[in-house]
Amino acid sequence: MPKATTLIRINIRLLLVCAALLASSMPVLAATEAGIGPFEAAFAEGLWAFSQYDHVRAQEYFQEALRHRPGDGLTRYLLGLSYLRVGKPQVALKEIEASLTAASPPPLERSRVLVDLGAAQLATGNARAAVATLEKALRDREKDAVARYHYAKALEEVGRREDADAERGKARTDDPSLDPDNLPVTTPQVAGIGEQSRPWSGSLRLMADYDSNPNLLSEDLSLPIPPRNEVVDGQSADRTADTLFQLSYWPERLPVGWSLEINFRGGGSFHQDFDYLDLVRTGGTVQLGWERSERWSLILQSGAEQIRLDGSPYLRMIDAGASVLFSPSAAATTRFEVLFLDRGYSDHDLADPRREGKEVRVGLRQIRYLGDQSRYVSVGIAAADRSADPEFERTLWEGEVHAALPMGSRWMLGLSGRVLEEDFGDSASNLFNPRGPARSDQTWSASATVSYSITETIQAQVRGLYAERSSNVDMGEGLPDLDYRRTVLGTGVVWTF
Repeated sequence: MPKATTLIRINIRLLLVCAALLASSMPVLAATEAGIGPFEAAFAEGLWAFSQYDHVRAQEYFQEALRHRPGDGLTRYLLGLSYLRVGKPQVALKEIEASLTAASPPPLERSRVLVDLGAAQLATGNARAAVATLEKALRDREKDAVARYHYAKALEEVGRREDADAERGKARTDDPSLDPDNLPVTTPQVAGIGEQSRPWSGSLRLMADYDSNPNLLSEDLSLPIPPRNEVVDGQSADRTADTLFQLSYWPERLPVGWSLEINFRGGGSFHQDFDYLDLVRTGGTVQLGWERSERWSLILQSGAEQIRLDGSPYLRMIDAGASVLFSPSAAATTRFEVLFLDRGYSDHDLADPRREGKEVRVGLRQIRYLGDQSRYVSVGIAAADRSADPEFERTLWEGEVHAALPMGSRWMLGLSGRVLEEDFGDSASNLFNPRGPARSDQTWSASATVSYSITETIQAQVRGLYAERSSNVDMGEGLPDLDYRRTVLGTGVVWTF
């Protein structure tokens, strides 16, 4: 088909779809010869097929559009609606959730997307998650009868029958024409369909912490800290101010199936008394992704980080790795990764150049989503081998578990646990007794974070962490070992933008 004919066809479809579906005078970016590309063409065809209830073709075209622009949240959202229409709620749930965190979120009210997310959660059988999601949506959509009917059904399924009857009554008052047993899945009013949204996002976290043992020392071990020779031990507590800034950018015009993500992060920990521990971290990563299908994907990653201690260079790290992800369903993902890490220490009073070297790490992680991506359990194991001078050369075994559990419409609970086993291969690692056994350390930690959403972009957080290390290193009779205990308690805010 000649190019001019194709352009005319796409322009007509865009205009007809926008007129028929949006029924408003809001501006729509019509495709022009200068702006038509593979994404625009596939998106226009998918939108047309969606308007004609041709769901198979709509899904094909939206998937094609996402191959050209994987960060477009509107396309992913419409693909989710297509799946929801044909009774595939698990896949619909995955796509609608992904649209909310896409590089270019859908250009419409977030509450409108939450209505369809709640409907998908309800259709998958997760009524509790649907209740929480629809409560968020209804805060901004008090007259949305479709949302209230979904909410009523979810309430009934969790046993709140009186509340469900009340919500049905409100829905009937708002829109008597709706059939609660056959609620429509419609396209929302969108200003600027096809318009580019920002391909970036960021966050800023500010925390105030109490740290019971920032020096990571045994309670009975006292050491002078250079250059001031200040004596500290495992009972020397301090207060800190922690900051973390993150910025992510997703270039969108890439070959089919490929995606690129560039991340920058910076922050620090600033102590009230022990300013020699003041730490500033800056770094970034580049991730190149390739999606083989909805089930298989590959991620290549490279990054660098610089750590400064008390205002002076302390440690430089460079890494490169690859990950393979397998998602047999919307509710589960398995990730296998290999990472190469190189450490280089600067000429610093607290640095030990004997720790310099390279590390190879292999890990396996299983993630299970409990109805939606805001509710999950993740279990991972990893092994690593680090080359360094004999005193610090070691192998590592690690196990981790993380969980994120919503507690109502605004509250979130995060839990994590970690066990780390380090085995050093040379008796020189004993440090204080080179003739003794090689050093062996075991460290475990547990943490909990409670978050409250003040607004959609601002969260208040309270967190706590406990860590404990056991070591076989013995400094001699009557002297302390390298064991330590640490408790961290903090509160602060997180702003996403």
